[in-house]
Amino acid sequence: MFYLRWLISKTVREAVELARHASKHLNAQRDILSPEAVSAVEQAIANLRAAAKAGAPKADLTTRMEELEAAANRNLKPY
Repeated sequence: MFYLRWLISKTVREAVELARHASKHLNAQRDILSPEAVSAVEQAIANLRAAAKAGAPKADLTTRMEELEAAANRNLKPY
């Protein structure tokens, strides 16, 4: 069912892509970040992925995407 939602919903595709990009940036910076920063971003990624897989409504996905973006902006280092 997730794959069907992924094909139909632009929001689900954007959420999955955001989680993927945040995960890549986290892995690239894992050695220079504090353990608290790593766990905060990992938790936000996990929450977004769980919401996408559970079939959460668009408003919930958007909220989780904003939470991940805020956690990434707070904890990841800019290039």
